[in-house]
Amino acid sequence: MPPKILGIPVLLALFSAVPALAQDAPEETPEVTAPPGAPKAPPPPRPRAHARGEDPELPAVRAVEGNWGMFFRFGGLATLDAGNNSRQVNNLLLTQIGMRAVVTDELIIPFYFGAGFSHISAANSNATITDVGFDMGAGFEYHFRVWRRISPFVGGGVGLSILEPSGNTNTTIGIGLGPTMGIEYYVADRVSLIAQYFLTFQANIAPDRFTGISFTTLSGGAMNLVFYF
Repeated sequence: MPPKILGIPVLLALFSAVPALAQDAPEETPEVTAPPGAPKAPPPPRPRAHARGEDPELPAVRAVEGNWGMFFRFGGLATLDAGNNSRQVNNLLLTQIGMRAVVTDELIIPFYFGAGFSHISAANSNATITDVGFDMGAGFEYHFRVWRRISPFVGGGVGLSILEPSGNTNTTIGIGLGPTMGIEYYVADRVSLIAQYFLTFQANIAPDRFTGISFTTLSGGAMNLVFYF
C-alpha cells in the first residue's frame, strides 16, 4: 500500500482520540469566597456533654433540659426550724417531697410540699392532743462549672407553712425566704444527692398572740435524694 494511503487512517485515529481525552479530564471547581462584610456561617452546635453516650469519660448521666426530677428531703445537721425544709408541731415533724423542673442545663426550678396529722388520746382520760401542719415552697437554682458528677449552684427560695397545734387560738403562719447555695452530686445515672446552705429570713405569726422574726444561717438541713426522668 502506498505511504500516503497508510497515513490517512493514522490521522483519523488521532483526531477521534482528542475528544475522548477532553471528556475524561476532570473539571476544576471554582473557589467560592464570601463577599466582604457578609456574616459568617454559625459554628456547629456544641455537643451536650451531659449524656454519657456522647462522652464515654463521663462517670454518670446528668439531668439535661426537659428532664423532671422527683426528690425526697431529709433532715440533717441544722435544726430546720427556720429553713423552709421542715416544721416541728409538738411531736409532729413535717418533711417534704417535691419536683424539680430542668428548664435549661443551668436553670432548675424546685418546688415542694409536706403535710402531717397526729392525734394522741390517753387510755384512762378524755385528754387528747391533735396536731396538724402543712408546708410548701418553691425556688430556683443556677448551676455553674458543672464537672463530671459535681454540679454546684446558687439560688433562692420562699416557703409558707400553716401549723395548728393542739389547743385553742394557736394557729401559726410561717413565711421564710432567702438565698441558698449548694452542690448536687450524681451517685448514679440521673440519681443525685443535694446538700444546701441557707441564709433565711423567717417570720412566724400567730394572730392576736405573737409575731416572731428570725434571721439565720443553716447548713446540712436539706439533704435531698433526687431521681430524674
